[in-house]
Amino acid sequence: GTALVIWCYVEDEPYIYEFISAKRTKLVPEEIAQMVKDAEALLPKPVDFRVADAGNNGLMVVESLKRTYSLHFDAADKQDKLHYIKLFNMSLDSDKIRFRPGSPLVEEMSENRWDEKTIGTSRQRESPSTPNDICDAGLYAYRAAIMRFVTDAPAPVEEIEESVRRKAEYMARQAERTTPWFARRDKDTSEW
Repeated sequence: GTALVIWCYVEDEPYIYEFISAKRTKLVPEEIAQMVKDAEALLPKPVDFRVADAGNNGLMVVESLKRTYSLHFDAADKQDKLHYIKLFNMSLDSDKIRFRPGSPLVEEMSENRWDEKTIGTSRQRESPSTPNDICDAGLYAYRAAIMRFVTDAPAPVEEIEESVRRKAEYMARQAERTTPWFARRDKDTSEW
């Protein structure tokens, strides 16, 4: 399928806004070009950049869009996808991404799942049984956008993971303080 996500930003604001998200199937390059041009015609100003997944047959389509329809796309950077999903989720948690209620992107995000066999491994990935075309389009465009426009981009993944670890330790200490002494697991009750 062909997925389209357009993020917008306002200078001096730390947010990115979903302007449009859509997915169509079985499109030829002419129809993709029209889909992009129709969506971009709704914008108040020209787009700053476009990103496309040029994997598989995507490279031929991207070249066709460039040569025939004057639509230039940068190739999506697909390295470290899991880390960028974590960064995206951090931006969600800090309310830096704003969505259109009920949009195709929001719907697909609510249905997307991890492949359970890979959870907790270094090779964690999305389940192949759930659609993720719009999620991927949104992620690749988000990744390119934060590199270009967001001045206070999320911290590197290592800092995020360290922050999550520290927060988990803090929460465990807080739970320990609020757990009655008789329910604590670290107390030896064998002598009672």
